[in-house]
Order: sequence, then structure tokens, then C-alpha cells
Amino acid sequence: MVSSPIQQLDFVLGIVVKNNKGYATLFQIYEESEKIPNINVNILIDKLMKDGYLEKPWGDSNPQINTTYQVTLEGLIFYEKGGYQQEDKIIKTRLRKDSVYIYSVAIGTAFAGLYGLFEIAKWVMHHLKWHLPF
Repeated sequence: MVSSPIQQLDFVLGIVVKNNKGYATLFQIYEESEKIPNINVNILIDKLMKDGYLEKPWGDSNPQINTTYQVTLEGLIFYEKGGYQQEDKIIKTRLRKDSVYIYSVAIGTAFAGLYGLFEIAKWVMHHLKWHLPF
């Protein structure tokens, strides 16, 4: 089931990649997308074009039902590597790893600070001849 915007982007890019040697008309994209609720094909195509994955090979300025879109080489490679869903997984994994690293550094710094305070306390007790009652 295609539901999230990321899945919808991959779906629309896949239509163009799999259709007629990397070309698809707006009508063909609409036709394939009919079965998906709440999909806005125009917004998805705009995003794919801004990202450089689709282009209009004949430079149509206003999208019409017969406007043709072509997948770019970058779009084909991106799709073959898993598309937006794979990119999203990579970003989330990287963020998770970064969070673990930040927490590890914070905990290590806290322990180092406590150890430093302990050493200062030992030095003060030794040089001022203080003795703890326990």
C-alpha cells in the first residue's frame, strides 16, 4: 500500500522508469496513480523535477495531459538504489548513530568530570590533612 509521501514519490518515479524506455505522459502517470488515495501527482512531479530525477525533454512550460516526462540518469540511478524510501532509511540510521555517539560522549564527559572532582577532593584531603569519619 502506497500511503506516505515518500512512497508516493517512489511510485511516481517508478511509473516513468518502467514505462516506455523512461518516458511517460502526464495522462499515463495519472492513470497508474488512480488506485492510490490522496495522491497529488502534480506536486510529486514538481518535487521529482526539482530534485533532478525527471525532466520535460521538449521543454513544455505548462503541464498538459499529454506533457511527456523523462527520467534522468540521476533519477534512474536513484530509483535503482532504492529511491526516497532507501534514502530515508539511511538518514534515520545516520541520525540514530549520531545520537548514540553524542550520548556516549556526554556520559564519558560526565564521568571524566566526576573523576576529576574526586581527584581534587583526594588532593585537598591529603594536603590539608583532612580525614573522613568513615
